[in-house]
This record gives sequence, C-alpha cells and structure tokens, in this order.
Amino acid sequence: MEENQAIVTYVGQYRGNVEHPPELAWHAHRCPELVWVVEGRNLTRFEHGVAFDCGPGSLLVTPPETWHIQEDRDFSVLHYVGFDPGGMAIDLSLRQLMIAADDCLGCWLKQIGVLFQNERTIHEANGLLRLVLTHLTGLEKDRNRLRQRHPALCRAVAWLEEHLASPVTLEETARASGLSPSRLNVLFRREFGLSVMELLLRKRMFRARLLLPDPMLTMAEVAEMTGFSDVNYFIRRFRQVHGYTPAVFRRDPARCLQKFSWTGTTDVAIHGETRSEPSAGPFRKTARGNRQK
Repeated sequence: MEENQAIVTYVGQYRGNVEHPPELAWHAHRCPELVWVVEGRNLTRFEHGVAFDCGPGSLLVTPPETWHIQEDRDFSVLHYVGFDPGGMAIDLSLRQLMIAADDCLGCWLKQIGVLFQNERTIHEANGLLRLVLTHLTGLEKDRNRLRQRHPALCRAVAWLEEHLASPVTLEETARASGLSPSRLNVLFRREFGLSVMELLLRKRMFRARLLLPDPMLTMAEVAEMTGFSDVNYFIRRFRQVHGYTPAVFRRDPARCLQKFSWTGTTDVAIHGETRSEPSAGPFRKTARGNRQK
C-alpha cells in the first residue's frame, strides 16, 4: 500500500520545434509537475508575468492549478512528471532548478517515465519519484548552506578535489584559498569538524573505496590515483582508517562497509554540488601534513 505517500499521476515527453511549434494553449494541472529540459531551449510563461527561460539541465517545479504556456526557442525535448505529493513535506512553490551537474536526477526522471508506462512497475516508479523528491529537498538545502559558506572554504575544497592524486600541503591549499594556513584550519574545523589535511585524507579514502573493486587496477595504481606515491604507506593509512586492508576490502566491499562504524558525515558542497561522504574515523597527526602525499 502507498497510502499517504507521493505517487506518480502521469508522465510524458514534449518535443518542440521553433519552426513548426505544436499548438499549445494556456493550461494548468490539477497536481504538481516536474518538467526537465533535456535538449534545446524552452520559455515557459506563467500567470502574473513570471517566465523562465530554460536550457538543458533545467528543472521546473510547477505548483497545481498554475496557468502557464510553453514557447520553443529552439528544437527542445522535455520530460515531465505529474504527481500527488501525499503526505511528503516538500516545497511545491514555483521555481527553476539547475540539475545538469547532478549525475542521478536526470536518469531517475527518465526512468520514472519508463517504469510508469508498465503496470507491473508502477510501484517502482512511485518509489523512484519519492527518491527524486527527497533528493531535490536535500539538494536545495545544501545549496542554501553553500551560499552562506565562506568563499575561501569553497575555493579550498575545490582545490583539494582537483588535486586528490597530487602532492598536497596545507600551505598550498591555503594559498589557493587566499587565507593563512592557521585561519583556514580554523574555518575548516568550524565548518566540517576536520582540519584541511584530515578532510583531504577522508576524500582520498572515499576515492580509494570507489576504485578498489575495479579488478583492472593494481594496488599501486589505486594508491597513485588517490595521492599516495608509496603503496605501502597507502595500505597502512587505509587500514588505520577502516580497520582492514585494501586487499580485504577489494575481496568483499559490501561486507567490509557493513562492519565499519562511521563516526559521522560531513557535507562538502562545491560549485553547487553536495556530496555526503562517510567520515574516516580517527586520524593521526602527521608532520605539517606532508606525509599524505
């Protein structure tokens, strides 16, 4: 039973062409609607003079009973999903979101359309819709938090992300952020509960967990891709963080992660994207952070 839960009410795809536009009129829907622009550009006008010029990766949240009309600016492809929110506490206000950088949302929205058209998989379509709505809520909260974050933190975290496979020091990261090393560490601990080098290690361990199940990569290659020039030092640090060696993790990742008790999570938002990653347990201090290469 899906009583009082969000469910899909209709799905569809719109294809527009500025040279031969379909005949559309002002209209409104009885339920909220998500409209995802896959290709081209589309101008959607709403009542009271509100309009959104949408390109690829745009997502419109349209409240129920809101009159609107679409005008093609180019050849365009749109996917739309109407839904009943049920008892879900979600924001149904009219707005435009950019989801092009999100690896999941576009895929999920497309799959909802496929699943809903088969009566045997409608339940799965509804479950995926609820995942989309929950993900959108979290995404917007994270973006709001990002806008309130010190710009130097965003610059520093972005720099760390770009150099996960390279030698990194606190001093270099501080220069990239525009702050002194001590001031940057203070801001990091205040925002993330971790020092700069602790966050770097945690993100390198996260990448290592993604790479280790790949049988085509040697242990030395995984170490190099996560910023460790010495494979033995990589193995030692991985074991300190997780409680088991990379080889054990490679044999059975799912079981290893079930055994591991995370100490918490830290949301690190970069350029409008947020990734919530498991924190990497206790850290040992290293001289000036330089051993983490």
